[in-house]
Amino acid sequence: MAVLKSILVKRYRIVQLLGGGGMKQVYLSEDLRLNNRQCAVAEMIDSFTNATDRVQAVAAFKREADLLQNWTTDIFLNLRRIQREQFSLPRNGIRKRRNH
Repeated sequence: MAVLKSILVKRYRIVQLLGGGGMKQVYLSEDLRLNNRQCAVAEMIDSFTNATDRVQAVAAFKREADLLQNWTTDIFLNLRRIQREQFSLPRNGIRKRRNH
């Protein structure tokens, strides 16, 4: 189980437990490489006594992680594009201040 306020792989600070079930727990975290941007970190609960069940569970966990990574990346990029268009932000996200 991840410890609150701990840092995983020198990148993710665990903020709080969001929820979980029989196979995993999900934590609200901050990505230290991306200016403390909030993200979710899932931790697999390894309570399997049967090696075959464990192998299948790990494979399912990895598939879900791959799917979510692609999905959230697409969503994030589309939201950034919409934000730029809506607020007329340049690509780097910095708006020049006008002096009046």
